[in-house]
Amino acid sequence: MAKKIGSLFLILFYIPLCFAAHITMQLMDSAGDTVQQVAVNVPFFIEVAVTSEDSLNSTISVPSIEGLKPFIIEEKTHVSTINSIINGKRSIKKIFRFILRAEKQGAYLIGPAHTTINNRRVSSNTLVIRVGAQQIINATEPFLRLLIDKAQVFVGESIQCTLRFYPGKSTSLDGISQPEFPDFDTRPLEGPFSGEEVIDTNPTKYIEWRTTLFPQKTGTLTIPSIAAIYKIPRKKRPMAFEMFDRFFDRGLEQKQAFSNVIKIKVDPLPEHTKPVHGIGDFNALKAEVDHQVAQEGEAIVYRLILEGNGNFETINSIDLVMPDGLKYYESKSYMDESKTKGDQRKFFEYIIQGIKPGEWKIPAQLFTFFNLKTGTHQDLLSNEVETMIKESTSLPKQSVDNTRNSNSNANNFILPIVEDGLWHAQRERKMPWHIFFLLCSLPLSLSMGYFLYRVRLNRMQERVKLMRQKNAFKIAYATLKKITITQDLSQLSLLIHQLFADYWMIPMQELSDEFILNKLKKTDCPQDVIENWHTFYEELLSYTFGIMQNKQDETFDRVKKWLDYLKTIL
Repeated sequence: MAKKIGSLFLILFYIPLCFAAHITMQLMDSAGDTVQQVAVNVPFFIEVAVTSEDSLNSTISVPSIEGLKPFIIEEKTHVSTINSIINGKRSIKKIFRFILRAEKQGAYLIGPAHTTINNRRVSSNTLVIRVGAQQIINATEPFLRLLIDKAQVFVGESIQCTLRFYPGKSTSLDGISQPEFPDFDTRPLEGPFSGEEVIDTNPTKYIEWRTTLFPQKTGTLTIPSIAAIYKIPRKKRPMAFEMFDRFFDRGLEQKQAFSNVIKIKVDPLPEHTKPVHGIGDFNALKAEVDHQVAQEGEAIVYRLILEGNGNFETINSIDLVMPDGLKYYESKSYMDESKTKGDQRKFFEYIIQGIKPGEWKIPAQLFTFFNLKTGTHQDLLSNEVETMIKESTSLPKQSVDNTRNSNSNANNFILPIVEDGLWHAQRERKMPWHIFFLLCSLPLSLSMGYFLYRVRLNRMQERVKLMRQKNAFKIAYATLKKITITQDLSQLSLLIHQLFADYWMIPMQELSDEFILNKLKKTDCPQDVIENWHTFYEELLSYTFGIMQNKQDETFDRVKKWLDYLKTIL
């Protein structure tokens, strides 16, 4: 009886050793670091690593994770495959990444993750994901933060918005993503500015950008997350890879950080009988003209000057009230850049023409705004301006008489501008038609030329690929002959890679052990030969890093035999 129990124990102990496979799952932020709490509407990663010790024949399916219904799955991808040999045992590790986003705060249990390895189901650990208003981060790691001066405003009210990046140590900032502010009018982004802030009693330096937002809709509006791209020193890697890292990217690793998401409550303005032009605290509206006496049709510059504080950026013009003898149209508006402190000033300019001679009074103009301090609507009235329009002696008499005697409404007629006044007519410069058509056809000609060039280049590249495919083994034999003379075993793996790249007409970067094995399985190659090839291929890779340097002549002969065999089956 005891003998049977011992045999059963050995069987149960031996089964997991025969099939050593496991799956793990971990929570990471956008920079690839572990995180304790993620923020609402900010992307984060779930990384699933699947490992099997039967690398040659393992078939690993994409994992499925339980409990993901509360989250939005933005992407799920296979990140990498790692083949390794430790103490003569082969293993394969596949890493899958799920990019998720949460819309509500709370604590959620997800997992386990399930996958199938060689028709056997394996399961991972579970995770508790805490979702809050802000991400809980390590202050020593770079992070990004959105700040606003107020979270509840009226529609059209200004909001000061700041994007602040805390770089931490040895961080190189590459840039930030283009901010998108839907449902807002915005000022241009200003910065970067530098500063220092105390976080958990520690002085922390930062870089920030500033802008002003003006909400254009009522309700709860969202300022979405903004990304920053930065580089930090790469974590320590094996010596062989560290040498390449320093050569290609100076040992720096590129990462990405996301800011928090901010929600703003926007209230509608109280109802008012008159149109509301602005929001803020405005205190004066003044009117002036550049000259008060003019002839019929002569231009007069009429200017309104608005003073105070408010949403100047969204106020483009003010509708005017004019007497029957005057007509106007908008010219331009601009801020008074000389004022840096206190009340701001904005100028609104209009061009006025007198269409009837006489003395005319431009009435006071009305500007209605909502005062944020008092919570009421208020009116500003400008001063009146008097003008005198004289009858023009330079206009054709018949044209003027016909205009005045016409049955049409005189208010809808604008006289031509007088040429001997302050404004003078200029002859319009015209482009010759043949130059115009030449310029129009130039982009099409360049596009066609570039298209034909690309077609010819592609054909030449395709011919080169076909020639290399045709001579793939011929080139491989010649290369082997040179390597045999130099006795450089490290070049053998490159020879094999070049052979397969030429024969299958693909870039060398796409070649991998798994890719080559799948191609060989589709041929008439027996399974035991494929296993021998896998062992031989890994031996060639070991020569690349100088791990094995024995039996050189025998190795060259084996490469020659494998070339002969591959030539017969491919």
